[in-house]
Amino acid sequence: MKRFSTSKDNYWMHEPVVLARLEKHASAAIPEVRKLFRGRHAQTKLYAAGVLACIDPESRTAAFKVLAPALQEPDKSDLDINFLTILGPEATPLVGDLVKLLNREWRIGNPVDDFQIFNLFTQIGAKAKPAIPQLTTLARYTYAEREAEEAFLAIGPVALDALIKSLKVETASPRIVHAIARFGSKAEKAIPVLIAAVSETDSQTRISVADALGTIHSLSASGRSTNC
Repeated sequence: MKRFSTSKDNYWMHEPVVLARLEKHASAAIPEVRKLFRGRHAQTKLYAAGVLACIDPESRTAAFKVLAPALQEPDKSDLDINFLTILGPEATPLVGDLVKLLNREWRIGNPVDDFQIFNLFTQIGAKAKPAIPQLTTLARYTYAEREAEEAFLAIGPVALDALIKSLKVETASPRIVHAIARFGSKAEKAIPVLIAAVSETDSQTRISVADALGTIHSLSASGRSTNC
């Protein structure tokens, strides 16, 4: 705690994150971290907010008020995401703020952010529904393709509907096709749209569509709802 509270160490986030990972086992540190949270040093306050969000449910709402705006700042968002990853589903109130982060020009294409944020959406599940439009856009080119697909599956049928719509109104993408196929037998309603996409001139897209149709048919026959 002493190193955590000294100004010369405020830009090293390792120790606060380790403390946050202890979650309920770090309850003895709560009084001291609350004192740091009430302090004037902005970076220390941010660290304290992240730790409290993870170890002190009573302070979580106040902590989120500090963490939410920090997500939109290039030099602070990585730290925020580390804490939110520890929180998992408990980070649901910040889904809207995470979507805003995904839209920031300075962040677009950051593979580390994509991996972490998509995994967080997977943990949150159906309540990550507001992220669907941006997820659908990013799924076309992100390095975290598998993580995006897992997020779609966790969010559920409404995500499948968005993927089908994307295939209808935008240029067909092998990645979107594959994400649809991951829904297995649940994706049967996508078959007409997939068949229409066979007419695409891009050979990779046609191959992806053929594979997807085969996957959906196979899983439907076997009774498996998803291709995990």
